[in-house]
Amino acid sequence: MLRALPLLLLVACGVAARPQVNVLGVARGERLLVEVHNPTDHDLSLRAFDWTLAAAGQTVDKGTLEVRRTVQPGGSTILELPISSRPTGAYRLDGHLRAGDQADWRVSVRGRFQ
Repeated sequence: MLRALPLLLLVACGVAARPQVNVLGVARGERLLVEVHNPTDHDLSLRAFDWTLAAAGQTVDKGTLEVRRTVQPGGSTILELPISSRPTGAYRLDGHLRAGDQADWRVSVRGRFQ
């Protein structure tokens, strides 16, 4: 029984899946396409995404995208972040995904543009 206690505490405290964020690419050379996936069993009401895009250790772009979307369980939505130029090479996208009265999440995605 004591071995199961930590697991029960995690479940009771509501440890839930976090939204998953993926960079899909660049559209029209001026929009960074970012997918937000809802892995939970309840609606996710997105309100805003504060973000910073860095390449070669330097901030390339940053901003806040106001979002008024509900992502259904297991669903996803695409956010289009305005960028000043098409990035190349390695990048890092750091962000703060705000979900209204729900929890907020810090996210970080690393990758490489071709």
